[in-house]
Amino acid sequence: MALSTSHCGTMSGSVTRQTPEMLIADFAAAFQYCHDLLRKPSRQQHAWLKSPRCRKLWDVIADSVGCTSPPPALPDDPQEYESRYIATFDAGMPHPPVPLIESHYNRTEPAPRLLHENMLFFQRFGLRLRSDFTETPDHLLCQLSFVIHLLALLQNRGHANQAEEGGQIIHAIGDYTDRHLRSWLPAAVAAAEDVPFQTAQSILVLVSCLVDHSGSLQVN
Repeated sequence: MALSTSHCGTMSGSVTRQTPEMLIADFAAAFQYCHDLLRKPSRQQHAWLKSPRCRKLWDVIADSVGCTSPPPALPDDPQEYESRYIATFDAGMPHPPVPLIESHYNRTEPAPRLLHENMLFFQRFGLRLRSDFTETPDHLLCQLSFVIHLLALLQNRGHANQAEEGGQIIHAIGDYTDRHLRSWLPAAVAAAEDVPFQTAQSILVLVSCLVDHSGSLQVN
């Protein structure tokens, strides 16, 4: 991969010289990586996060999007990692310290309307969430899945009217990320600064930097 807020810089020149197809593929891989960083904890997930390959991908993507946040500092014990993940993102009264849901931070619209808007985007572009997926449509994992889905559509568009189709999909990515990711990710990053789990802040900063750089997507 050759991809290039206070933790975010500018896109590197090596990316701007690539073809649009390579750029799209790089963004798709980077969004998938960020999605996978936030998967529910398990021994397999912990082992992957601690692996040299995961760290190498972090370094490449962080450098590409100008993210200066340090890589996650994971505990060695998988159970401790699971406890910290749950205590940060999933458990707490009246809510977790850092909920990964848009409607917790974005108070410009009622929560039901935000959920409905997310679902309308999903339906418009044919995203079907797995039947066993228990998160709400405004959860970050769902939202990243949708951007990944749009990037896949962009990569697989047909030859006929491909510039027009590509332009429509890129417009959708920009519209969706503006309305449903940039609207709350900075607040989630700020909330993560107050929890004793550096991994949370590092991952959310990387996601935020990547979302910011998605505005550079283009197609011939």
